[in-house]
Amino acid sequence: MLIFKPQRAMFMRGIDKMFNFLHKNGFIRSTATYLLNGTASHIKIEHIGKLCVLLNCTPNDLFEWKHDAQNVLHENHALNSIVKDDLKSVSLKDLMKDIPIEKLSELEGLLKGLKDG
Repeated sequence: MLIFKPQRAMFMRGIDKMFNFLHKNGFIRSTATYLLNGTASHIKIEHIGKLCVLLNCTPNDLFEWKHDAQNVLHENHALNSIVKDDLKSVSLKDLMKDIPIEKLSELEGLLKGLKDG
């Protein structure tokens, strides 16, 4: 089953107040609510595009594939590339709390390298 799950990308970007983030960035209250509550049956492409711009991500980052009995996929099916492991959803802000201060400059260098490269 294909699930729209922008919360994962927002969490990884360190956004704690997701509803406020969406509202502050131009989504009306009702749209922000249905995008976050997990019950959206239809999503405007315009909203997906706007989220991708705001979160610097691709649409694949906003969707997740959950295996179910009705949709059995072959192991090499393309949708398997968007099966997400919730254990990988780690906030960098939370990770940085445990890094010694003297190591933060090393982390900064790594992050700049990833950003530039």
